[in-house]
Amino acid sequence: MTQQKIDDGGPAFPSYKLGQDGMSLRMWLAGKAVIPWDVITDALWRKSPDRKGLFTFDELLEYRAALRFIDADAMIAASKPKKDNSND
Repeated sequence: MTQQKIDDGGPAFPSYKLGQDGMSLRMWLAGKAVIPWDVITDALWRKSPDRKGLFTFDELLEYRAALRFIDADAMIAASKPKKDNSND
C-alpha cells in the first residue's frame, strides 16, 4: 500500500534567491492554529472515557499537534479552487 502525499501548500515564505524554500505553508498554518486546551482535553476524554480525563502532558501535546495539522490541512484544501461539476 502506498502512502498518499500530503499537500503541504508549498513554501510559506518563498525566497528563491537564497535557494531555499523555507517552511511549508502546512507547517506554518499548523503553528498558528489556535486550539484551546479545554477542547483538547474534552476531545480526549470523549475518545477514551475509561481514562477519566487522566492523560499525560505528552499525550495532550501529541493530540494538540494532530488537531493543528488537521486544521492546517482543512485550510489548504479550502484555499484550492473547487471543480465545477454542474452542466449549466
